[in-house]
Amino acid sequence: MMERNLNEIKTSLEVNDVSPIINKTEIKNFLETINYPLYYLDFETFMTKEHLYDNMKPYQQTPFQYSLHIQDDPSKDPAHKEFLAETGKDPRRELAENLCKDIPNNVCVLAYNMSFEKTRLKELSELFPDLSEHLMKIHDNCKDLMLPFQKKDYYDSDFGNSYSLKTVLPVLFPNDRQLDYNALKNIHNGIDAMEAGKIIYNPNVFNKYSNSEIAEMRQDLLDYCNLDTLAMVRILDKLHVVSEHIPSSLQEQNGFQKFETQVEVSKPEIVKNENCISQWWQSLEANSNIGNETLVWQENYEIQPAEYQEAKEIYNKAYNFVIEHAETPREKEVANTVKTLHDENKIDLDDTSKTLFFPVYGYYDLMNGHICLDINAILDFGTAEAIDTLVHEGYHAAQNFEGHHNDMVEEELRAWNIGLDMSNKYRDEIGETIVRTESYTESEMLEKGYGYTIGAGHFTELQGLV
Repeated sequence: MMERNLNEIKTSLEVNDVSPIINKTEIKNFLETINYPLYYLDFETFMTKEHLYDNMKPYQQTPFQYSLHIQDDPSKDPAHKEFLAETGKDPRRELAENLCKDIPNNVCVLAYNMSFEKTRLKELSELFPDLSEHLMKIHDNCKDLMLPFQKKDYYDSDFGNSYSLKTVLPVLFPNDRQLDYNALKNIHNGIDAMEAGKIIYNPNVFNKYSNSEIAEMRQDLLDYCNLDTLAMVRILDKLHVVSEHIPSSLQEQNGFQKFETQVEVSKPEIVKNENCISQWWQSLEANSNIGNETLVWQENYEIQPAEYQEAKEIYNKAYNFVIEHAETPREKEVANTVKTLHDENKIDLDDTSKTLFFPVYGYYDLMNGHICLDINAILDFGTAEAIDTLVHEGYHAAQNFEGHHNDMVEEELRAWNIGLDMSNKYRDEIGETIVRTESYTESEMLEKGYGYTIGAGHFTELQGLV
């Protein structure tokens, strides 16, 4: 492999023209937990309500692909391995076997939001007992590259309130075409990859596409998943440099010299999506009696720190109410799930409507296991609305944890009603008015569509409903 010294790593990194907030001590502490050789791992999965294979549940995350970048030490360029299962067949056994061949059971494995990879590894270990020991060793050796960003040990104002890979990467490397997901041909995000997987691994669908179309989809998937792990390599390099952390393998080779000059770079241009909803309540007002007294979401408006803090205080009040007032078995199940996600820092306050180009109070991210609540909705409607959405999405999370999945609209109705019940308790106790006071039938929900909260993994299916 080509040798890389620390200076070469540093000069390969573009430096933002606005100084981020960097906690060097905590980043160094994180980097000290990373051991070499290091295996950067990313899975791609698909979900479907159809029962395609044995031991497969509706809407279960089914892994069909992985990418691995392997680095013997930080002074060397990483090698790359990848796997994409055979078209039209259950991909899980083939993937698990290859993964055990490619990753030794005693090495450090790095993922971004490792809970997703670890959950898939645990599911595979339960499905294939003969591979379980090896798969669980990989599971136990995982480290999470998201952690320094989640803890805000590295924070840039351009992150907003998100620390996802797709948010962090373009801020750290704004002009690097090699790390630009938009430069890929057809698959630019996890939802695109899921859609391709649903075609390629559905035995009733894939043969409706030509060989050339399938080949193109497969290459697009390889390119996309490769970028996910390459991005992790570059991000880890960045953390070494900004924290002035010298990996032990480099300490004898190099002293650490700070940049003499910084490369001035321009921030990426924000491209407006003409098809997105430009005001948060645009579609809601057309189908409800909310009226015009509420604030509207402006597309170019940025959440201010004071607003985030106010929303955080409202959220804390809502969270405490949910935990303390869960009474029925279903409410207690949801409250326990919400508490678990809260304790794991997996409940995010964000400008979710702006992120999704879609008017939502919040959503449960099935891919990453996070609940996201919209700051604007919390600020406009207060604690009762936060309770409603938190419980609604907590219901989806609880169902996903238990592997229970029914018809999507039926799931929405149940989530809707449990959220409404809990927020009504708050309204009765405190007297705060809430917006959603009606209970809808399935047809009415499909007609009205307002106030929907969604699971990101079901986003494409729900676009037609809402």
